[in-house]
Amino acid sequence: MNFDALENRIRRMTSEGVFGTITQIQVNYRHPINIAGDKKWKLSGERMGDAIGMGIIHSLSVMLNIMAEQGATPVRVYATNSMVHRRDFDIPGLWNLQIEFSNGATGFCFGNVDQANGYDAYHHIHGTEGGLIFDSLLDRPQKIRVWSDKTTDGKWIYPLDAERCKAEGVEEHQWPADTTTPDSGDVMKHQTGACVSHFLECIQKGVQSYLSFTNSSPVANLGWAAQISAHERMPVELPLDEERAREFFKGKN
Repeated sequence: MNFDALENRIRRMTSEGVFGTITQIQVNYRHPINIAGDKKWKLSGERMGDAIGMGIIHSLSVMLNIMAEQGATPVRVYATNSMVHRRDFDIPGLWNLQIEFSNGATGFCFGNVDQANGYDAYHHIHGTEGGLIFDSLLDRPQKIRVWSDKTTDGKWIYPLDAERCKAEGVEEHQWPADTTTPDSGDVMKHQTGACVSHFLECIQKGVQSYLSFTNSSPVANLGWAAQISAHERMPVELPLDEERAREFFKGKN
């Protein structure tokens, strides 16, 4: 996700104030993970651990990256989960997370690694001066629509639809034809090459990657806090109390 063209553009638009101050943001992760054949181990709670780490964490990472462009950090999470499954998972595969940010914004994530009609990484950003919707399940020209008081005169445009942009006289807002979007659960269709190149460059230059464990810890903390919240049926404050988390997961084991 960190190397996807759509995600990079959204972060850049956020930092440039295209949406104004983000007040509401939703990023889903629905993907029926492959359990066929030797991948059946993913049904095991002992092996899998938790559905958040299996894939839902990707959507949380995207959300936190976008909000970080406005200097906003997560301060509280309330989560619920469900064992209503189509397949024989030992762990809850369905998650619902509400995240409060330091700037007053609220984030939502609907996660599901069991049942979905395709790969769904739906995004919806709403701000004081603009918004964006990405629907991975639509045909490419309709996947993205965006509006902004700053750049589109408050009108919704479809930046991946070249013909529509031309017909509506908004060609200057058209995005490049090779813009990548997160709409497949097949990792071979992700920006793996760009990711590997990034780490090789860091090694060659002797610099620390921004994807270090330290920089990624807020995402992990959010995932752990969500699990505690779902168990206790109460909101959990962030940053996460490490001792509280240590005791909780020690008890689970």
